[in-house]
Amino acid sequence: MTGTASYNTAIKQPGTATTFTDEATTNTSGNVYQVTDATKQIFDRATVPVVEDGGVPVVPDEINYLDGSVTLPAPPGGVVTISGKYIPMTVVATGKEFSVELTATELDDTAFGDAGYRSRVIGLIDVSATLRLNWANGFFIASLLARLPLVFEIKPGGADPIMRAWMVIPDVGWSGDIDGIEDEEVSFALDGAGIPNADFAFL
Repeated sequence: MTGTASYNTAIKQPGTATTFTDEATTNTSGNVYQVTDATKQIFDRATVPVVEDGGVPVVPDEINYLDGSVTLPAPPGGVVTISGKYIPMTVVATGKEFSVELTATELDDTAFGDAGYRSRVIGLIDVSATLRLNWANGFFIASLLARLPLVFEIKPGGADPIMRAWMVIPDVGWSGDIDGIEDEEVSFALDGAGIPNADFAFL
């Protein structure tokens, strides 16, 4: 089994939402079309992108705001373009150790008359992460104090990212000793906007 390097995990600081018009797309599979320019693949969560098939607007079945792709209801008859706003990103830190956890609220929906076993449904889903890194000059402390959301991205081996999430920082700690490197440990919590495929996504 081939190992996968973790050092490409990255924290990205979002810039100002920027307009793009009739952006070219690439067909990645089936009826899925992704903005070709990788720098424009994180869509602004406050702006619904406009998708056109040969210049004619079409309502996609799904929009993935975190990888700049749309799923069309049927094969297109012309060139697929997307207009909207993207978020430019700047890498502000990389880590040397990370963990990510997905959790869901477990809801007991057992009713009278059930066959003697509990039944459950899954409620709200949450994502949390921690990152350990060399001291980053107070950037994460400033982000916590400013309540700024960031994009947490896992990009193993320097290849394509496999996970992106908008997250806020609830906790920052740091440590050091006389003959060691000063470390930071940063906790991240999901910053949900209530839009499908806009807050967290496997890519």
